[in-house]
Amino acid sequence: MRILINLAFATVLVLAASVAGAADLPQQSANSASFQDNSHVLGSPGITTLQLSSMYVEIQAVLNQADKTEQLLLKELAAATEDDDVDRIIHRIERLEVDRTLTILKIQVRYARSEERWDVVYRLRARIMEILENEAYVLK
Repeated sequence: MRILINLAFATVLVLAASVAGAADLPQQSANSASFQDNSHVLGSPGITTLQLSSMYVEIQAVLNQADKTEQLLLKELAAATEDDDVDRIIHRIERLEVDRTLTILKIQVRYARSEERWDVVYRLRARIMEILENEAYVLK
């Protein structure tokens, strides 16, 4: 444990020294030649923008929606008084992770198919079939 603390402290010192050293470097003039691509830099130095592919945007939307659904189900569970309602909500919460995974895999299959990456399509579809054939996923 003491070694980890010392290692963390040393890392902080090295980072602090590198930041302090970078402040002493001469600033590049606007007229000097630069080999850096600054097209990704926004208004202030150090801020970059990341362009996500449309597949990842769709996946993020699925994850966000699943998180909202989970929060709603947890609120319903907290308010439920009947045993049947509790069982139904718990079952929906258990299925949420599998549903989220299946939806993401289907998105990936669609994009792999559009890019004609048939080996990826085959692997992803095999994973979907594996999940669907799993006894834990059987509809109740």
